[in-house]
Amino acid sequence: SRSNGVEPAGVSLSAFQSSCIVLACVLGGALLGMGLRRCLPDDHLTSDAKDVVKLGVGLLATLTALVLGLMIASAKSAQDTANTEVKQLSAGLVLLDRVLKHYGPETNEARDLLRKGSNLTVSGIWLQPGSDPAVIERDWSATSDALFDVLQNLQPQDDVQRTLRGQAVQVSTDLGRTRLLLAEQRSGSIPMPFLVV
Repeated sequence: SRSNGVEPAGVSLSAFQSSCIVLACVLGGALLGMGLRRCLPDDHLTSDAKDVVKLGVGLLATLTALVLGLMIASAKSAQDTANTEVKQLSAGLVLLDRVLKHYGPETNEARDLLRKGSNLTVSGIWLQPGSDPAVIERDWSATSDALFDVLQNLQPQDDVQRTLRGQAVQVSTDLGRTRLLLAEQRSGSIPMPFLVV
């Protein structure tokens, strides 16, 4: 769901649309089967032939259950990974803001960039209808680069500020890596052709 993880960006089918397609395929297959039954000769409708069909359908049902179980496990694993990364990202943003606050008032520009980058990160993770992921990604990259430049240009006055500056640079690098991982995982974990088959 949107509140618990990452929603895929771009053109994708909703759960309702996917369900409607599956329903149409199942009903179409049933209607086709009923039509073909009338065309079959009587020797294909004996009890032995029906038993063979039942065995085949049972095998297909077992394989389908196995595949669906694997798909659900894969989707859950991707969702859990995304949730963990969102939590890491949130904690890193709070930590970086605190480090910059303790550094001193000369980091106000960096904190403003951090707030802007946080808003862009949220917009990139939970896309609103009509928003363009490419524009959000471009703006986030520009803000991230500007923040990193500001952090690199800080002039520490003592050992405490040198330590805080080093921590800020490290945390911002980790945040960038986590953000990029989230962006890469935005697409679904199950390939569409596999889902269709």
